[in-house]
Amino acid sequence: MRGKLSFGSGTVYVEANNVTVKDSNFTATTGYYAVQVQGGYGNTTVTSNTFNSEAIPAQLGCWVTSSGTVTVANNTFIDSPADGVDVQGGGVISGNYFSGSGYTSDGKHPDAIWITNSTAPMTISDNFIDWTTNPSSIFGTNDCIRITSEEGPVSNVTVTGNDLIGGSTSIDAGNTGSYAFSNTSIADNYLGFPLYYNFMPGPMQGVTLSGNVIFDHTSPEYAASAWAAYEKAGAPTPNVLVSTSGSTVSASGTGPTTLYGSLGAHLFGGTAENNLVAGFGREFIFGGAGANVFTFINPNRGDSPRSLQA
Repeated sequence: MRGKLSFGSGTVYVEANNVTVKDSNFTATTGYYAVQVQGGYGNTTVTSNTFNSEAIPAQLGCWVTSSGTVTVANNTFIDSPADGVDVQGGGVISGNYFSGSGYTSDGKHPDAIWITNSTAPMTISDNFIDWTTNPSSIFGTNDCIRITSEEGPVSNVTVTGNDLIGGSTSIDAGNTGSYAFSNTSIADNYLGFPLYYNFMPGPMQGVTLSGNVIFDHTSPEYAASAWAAYEKAGAPTPNVLVSTSGSTVSASGTGPTTLYGSLGAHLFGGTAENNLVAGFGREFIFGGAGANVFTFINPNRGDSPRSLQA
């Protein structure tokens, strides 16, 4: 049984209908794309391939691009110089794994998946996108999924069942471009830990949101469950002070104290030992004259706190 075919830094140009690109390896190309479906062709399938730049800077603009109907499924995209998949003609993008980007030598802002000028039905489902910026990348990452209308109207897009981690923004949809948006559904995705936004703020024209789960520290329900588990396990100090609705909490000097806050609370340690615990949102934490322990409870495993002492 043969191994994967290696195209190295070459580009595959598709100039026919009903073509399948399968079981192949690609590095960052010397051109602009790894797989380019030329205009006027469609029903292309790109599946079970590995796209890996090995963190070598390149001018690559996108691994896979198509203006016709395309299926991009079950591929692996590692250390992309810029975009992962750019599609304008509808189709399916499903079951792919994306990890790392920003190794462009051309100043681009990398999106894992970009949809524009696309009105044929498009489904983006069950992809795992880890778009956290690698410290060794040049420009870092942009959006996990970007649906914008710079190059034409966008409609009939379904985004569902994806796991999205990191990026500047998890999903930017219905906000940017000169053309209209309509009939875009974003449902039942898991999003977390972007640099700026889970959903890019804006009008989100023609976009409906439902059943999406934000699982990072900006989710109050996860912070609350973590704090409940932490309390149940037993606070390490005899005194416990809890901020409500972002109020200020200050420890006295009567004994070791645990202070918990959320929603922008100000926590002030006292002259005895201080165990300062942050919850939902951004807190302002000030250690006191006594020994200070800054505790961060894991939102997915509230029984496993991590502490820093100062």
